[in-house]
Amino acid sequence: PPPGGWLSIMTISFATTLNWIHDVKLVRAVTAQIAIDGQLRRILIKENRMAMTPSTVPPQAAPMIDLDPENARHYRWNDLPAEPLKGTITRRIITGERMMIAEINLQKGDEVPRHSHENEQLTYVLKGALRLWLGAHDEREVTVRAGEVLVIPSHLPHRALALEDTLDVDVFCPPRQDWLDGSDAYIRS
Repeated sequence: PPPGGWLSIMTISFATTLNWIHDVKLVRAVTAQIAIDGQLRRILIKENRMAMTPSTVPPQAAPMIDLDPENARHYRWNDLPAEPLKGTITRRIITGERMMIAEINLQKGDEVPRHSHENEQLTYVLKGALRLWLGAHDEREVTVRAGEVLVIPSHLPHRALALEDTLDVDVFCPPRQDWLDGSDAYIRS
């Protein structure tokens, strides 16, 4: 069998079962639904390319993933404007369709007030150190230093203090709408 084993694919239009065979010549376009590890996924096989997307809606309504390499975007942090925020905090943001990454610069003593959001957050400290308090009543205190990552679940209240000049990268899923539309008053001057 090919790497990853054999997959059974049921095409939506014909309701027939096909076997995925490594190095087989694919038809020009077939839409199919498959189960991988118990999760339904919709795929599009088009001109020897395959796209996959998770689906909890009927396969006909699931969006297809764009595999056009021309739609990939390349950025340089230094080419992006640094947005001034509370104190001496600045940020730069890059947003994809379902994720956001932000470069955050804080000087020693800068504070990020308590807030929460629906977005899951990864905070990766590249330089310096952040002390974070987690929970509505600061139930947990964590210091995140250079080379460390903190995963903050959705809706968990948190606040932060820069213990030193700090550069951190925050990743959010989905993107922070309040950051995009400017309604993030908690972090603005």
